[in-house]
Amino acid sequence: MALKSVLLVVAVGAVWPKAVESLSCYSCSGETCVNGVDFGAMLDCNGVQDACYTKFNGYVPTERGCTSALNNPCTAGSCESCNSDYCNVLGATQHKCVVCSSVLDENCISNPGELPGQQCGAPSTDVAETQCYSRVIGSVTERGCIQSQSDLDTCDGIQCSTCAGEACNNAEYPEKRQKCVKCSSMECKTSATTSYCDLPDDSCVTAKKTDGTYLKTCEHSMTDSDRQFCQSNPSACSFCGQNECNRNEINVADPGRQCYTCQGTDCLHSSLRIETCHETDDRCFTIFDGYNPTQRGCRSQFSTQEKATCDNADNVNCNLCQDDLCNVGGREDHKCLYCSSTLDVNCINPSGQMPSLVQCPAPTTEVTEEAQCYTRIIGMVTERGCLGSATDVDQCDPEENCATCSGPGCNMALFPTDRRKCVVDSSANQYCPDPWDVCVQIANSTSGGANIKKCQSSMTAEEASFCKANSNKCDFCASDNCNQNEVNFNYVECMVCNSRDNPACATNPAAITSMARCQACASLLTNDAQGVQVLQRGCLEQLSPGGVEQCSGTTCTTCRTNRCNIGNYPESRLECYSCLQPPCISHGSISLEYCLQYSTSDRCVMLLDTSGIPIRLGCNSTLTSAEQTSCSSNPQQCRYSSKSKSNDPSALLRPGSCVQCNSAYESNCMTNPSSFEATPCNDPENSQCYSRLTNGNIVERGCLNDLDRASKTKCLSGNNCMLCSTRTEKCNSRQYPPDLIRCHQCDSSQTASCKNVQSGTAPVCPSYSQDNHCYTIVQKSGQTVRKCSTLPRDTECAGADRCEICRFSGCNSRNSTDVMPVDVPNQTTTTTPKPEKAAAAIVGANSMVALMTLIAVLAVAQH
Repeated sequence: MALKSVLLVVAVGAVWPKAVESLSCYSCSGETCVNGVDFGAMLDCNGVQDACYTKFNGYVPTERGCTSALNNPCTAGSCESCNSDYCNVLGATQHKCVVCSSVLDENCISNPGELPGQQCGAPSTDVAETQCYSRVIGSVTERGCIQSQSDLDTCDGIQCSTCAGEACNNAEYPEKRQKCVKCSSMECKTSATTSYCDLPDDSCVTAKKTDGTYLKTCEHSMTDSDRQFCQSNPSACSFCGQNECNRNEINVADPGRQCYTCQGTDCLHSSLRIETCHETDDRCFTIFDGYNPTQRGCRSQFSTQEKATCDNADNVNCNLCQDDLCNVGGREDHKCLYCSSTLDVNCINPSGQMPSLVQCPAPTTEVTEEAQCYTRIIGMVTERGCLGSATDVDQCDPEENCATCSGPGCNMALFPTDRRKCVVDSSANQYCPDPWDVCVQIANSTSGGANIKKCQSSMTAEEASFCKANSNKCDFCASDNCNQNEVNFNYVECMVCNSRDNPACATNPAAITSMARCQACASLLTNDAQGVQVLQRGCLEQLSPGGVEQCSGTTCTTCRTNRCNIGNYPESRLECYSCLQPPCISHGSISLEYCLQYSTSDRCVMLLDTSGIPIRLGCNSTLTSAEQTSCSSNPQQCRYSSKSKSNDPSALLRPGSCVQCNSAYESNCMTNPSSFEATPCNDPENSQCYSRLTNGNIVERGCLNDLDRASKTKCLSGNNCMLCSTRTEKCNSRQYPPDLIRCHQCDSSQTASCKNVQSGTAPVCPSYSQDNHCYTIVQKSGQTVRKCSTLPRDTECAGADRCEICRFSGCNSRNSTDVMPVDVPNQTTTTTPKPEKAAAAIVGANSMVALMTLIAVLAVAQH
């Protein structure tokens, strides 16, 4: 019996260890498997053959427990089993990542591809889209598994990256991570073997030691003594930022990259500080707020985050470039059409063209989101360009024919929208150079040839002269395409007026502009129903009934040539000085006109006060009854003459005075004639002063009667000469020649402010020439010269970095940094404004030739 008992104990003892070896597993179902707190309840399995299992939906665990509880076997892929206590905490088999830290394993940086993927723990969130991460914390690189929402949330910066796929995080991180040559020896000079830096965006350094050896390494790996050596011997150390950039020998002659530097509103100034960058191969940057630069400098001064932001090609708010001083350009998308119709007729209407846009220079005044480009009209010139300086903004007044817009190339639309269109040759709807132009049709001098059709502003000098002399052979009209229908020029133009409605018809016919198309012209002297004499001018065929039959003798005349009835009629009508506002000595109201009433017995009269001062001038027939009575009572105070122009008040006064000078001896005679006092003329009867041009470029001013006969004849005919009356004080002190231009004239080597925007009235060019232009010439050193010159652009601008030429007064006023580079096509802005637009044209033109500028130093500002 005892033996059996022993055997039973042994048997039981042999079975008991197997019961002890049954597994313990985590048990959960549904959301409890991913609650992020625990892996489920702890469960002891029943059978010795049991295993722990985890079921997955993709990468997410949905059930845990002992396999004995399964109705169906665990299938790889959707179900994973394991054979140790609580082993069912791992993720899906395919959820594997490289798990490492560069603190423990340098391969985490240099050779992650050789590190095996490790099974990741079961995630507490859905990781179907991303399973692994790589990140940099300071100088430490880490790789691991994404297992929770917290892992995802903390990996959202530029220093962390996620990926999907088995061991997907085994690639270089970050991409293009900095590599440098690392060595320290004599042979290090030519060593080319590189390895990764701990800091992904570190700089490489090459140092030539005093003992002739070389040190090459990553900057942040330098020892304190090496740093001190480079601080004490900067020319012996070279820093660079491109990948593997310290392969080459140090170049002590390379001063390093230079960039413009500024902060905030200082970046809108035209004068910028220059900074030598830490890295010899550095890049320059400009950061923008909208279209306005707010920071400039060297890229190496950026933080890692800032570098990544600026390196993003889609980020228009940061421009990078890699040449010295290249960071002066505008924002990359600040592009405008840049043209002048003086150089390209398509500038008038570029909407149907495919013009190339120009990168605008960085603005020197704040540019708004609503206005970056402009289109403006200066006389007959259409200009388009970038809005970027205070001058541009000030001179782009919508009331002065200028419009602004926003967006790249926004200034390509027709401006103004109602711009005049004319038939040109045989093509209709051709836009005119002058938006407010008129259309013209000119009779062809060739028998049977078609008439010439064009815009008035496009007429040649010969055509304009022909039309001036033959107004009945030119038809002008002021609506779109109004010159389309052929005009039969079989008429003459006749003046149409009558002295009852307009006294000037008799007294000043030159002031009458009303013309009619007639077969013949007539001038008729009649009396109206009240017996008042009336002079009537017009078409012979349109005279009052019976007028044609009456047109004979001394009271009516006919003619059949163009504008033949515009002269004084009758020819013997007296011409006298007229004045109604005493004293009638020297003021603008004294005029010379024909007597309103024609009489062969009329006389010119001058009424004097008791001191002998003229108080009334006119024709005797115009005196009132009271004035007639006064003259009868005081005949000594009334002077009569039957000779035209005989009541000239200047004959009673001392000899007239004129400004008398010659610019060959006194330069102010041309540039500042108002500085001269008028001096009495030698001839007491002299009544006119002159300003004339001699030898093509010398201005002379004086008294008309002092000239020899030939010179006086030329002056009276207006040949390079302008006359005025001595009744007006210093009348010949006005600008002459009228096309004399003013240019800013200075040299920054003598006057530093010559580089800045020039204000005030520019001085007149010291020597007159029709070929005079204003120049702004800027050398690479920044030296700036502003001047007048007759030389061509190619000559004056030779060797310059930037150069502009323009042709209207004061136009070379722009800041030297806004001046266009020499390789911008030759541009000369001219202005020939319509009379009513002249003032606006002069005021509006200053910035374009600026324009035209545009666009200084842009080619180098690209990257």
